[in-house]
Amino acid sequence: MKAQAVVVAGVNQVEMRSVELPEPGPDEVLVKTLYSCISPGTELRCISGKQSGEAIFPFVPGYASVGRVIKAGASAMASVGAIGFFMGSGYAPGLNRAWAGHMSHAVFDGHSFLPVPEGVDLVQASAAKMGSIPYHGLRLCNPLPEEKIAIIGLGAIGHMAAKLYTAAGAFVVATDVSAKRVAQAAAAGVRAVIAGQSLKETFAPFFPGGADVVVDCTGAARVLPQSITVCRDLPWSNLETRGPRIVLQGSYEDTFTVPYKEAFLREMQFIVPRSEQDRDRSVIFDMIRRNALSLTSVISDVRNPAEAQKTYDQLREPGTDLLTVVFKWN
Repeated sequence: MKAQAVVVAGVNQVEMRSVELPEPGPDEVLVKTLYSCISPGTELRCISGKQSGEAIFPFVPGYASVGRVIKAGASAMASVGAIGFFMGSGYAPGLNRAWAGHMSHAVFDGHSFLPVPEGVDLVQASAAKMGSIPYHGLRLCNPLPEEKIAIIGLGAIGHMAAKLYTAAGAFVVATDVSAKRVAQAAAAGVRAVIAGQSLKETFAPFFPGGADVVVDCTGAARVLPQSITVCRDLPWSNLETRGPRIVLQGSYEDTFTVPYKEAFLREMQFIVPRSEQDRDRSVIFDMIRRNALSLTSVISDVRNPAEAQKTYDQLREPGTDLLTVVFKWN
């Protein structure tokens, strides 16, 4: 069958193309996509040609979709009519796949189809990775309610990280250089301030002794040395005291260096989350279902995939109002 796909033909060149998909095999399913969500950090890096390995032109981007099974192989672990979350298509003939989530239909291994529980809004479900990625970092960090958490960067991931750490009961303050993003976070119930020249001074009114945890969501290597200075000092004593942690929640284009002395004196712990897992997505689904978490504040718009070029262009603008956008596939 023919599917429509968002295709990146070259650097920052996005178009719609028709793709011929095979019939699903015994363990596979054919899914009609209902919604797919843009992951701005990863996808903009792919589209700009800076993601080595996964994104080779021409490719189909995206790894966050929700759809309905319309055909299932005899051994597939999903039945016709089931609605679930999937990463993308296993096939995009004639094109490369940067996970291939932005397609009208997809064929893939039925074992990787994660059912969306009844009662979960499907637009939010398609954006579940915007919550499950920072939730995976929170799971590894395991913050205590008594701890002070500094969130740096309020893009889609940082915005949701701030909401999740706040929901965990910790004292959270978030910052960004963008007044628009700070206002968006504040409107979502996050304590947020505009970042000054010094991150340490930005957080000092809230954390005069420093933060227990810094969640760096910027993906900018130049910010890391300042992130470390936001952390509290660790006194030299015979007490067993845990050093502060940094959660590197942003994704980086290349290697970076760490200022050794600042990290050494604080006995820093660096946590580098590796994306997320189905169990993280399942938690986000449950929180949405229970109205314990909403992703609507991070979904700036729901659009037709035909608007993909305009949408990526707008997301790339430094002063954009968009955090992320969901495509609705008719």
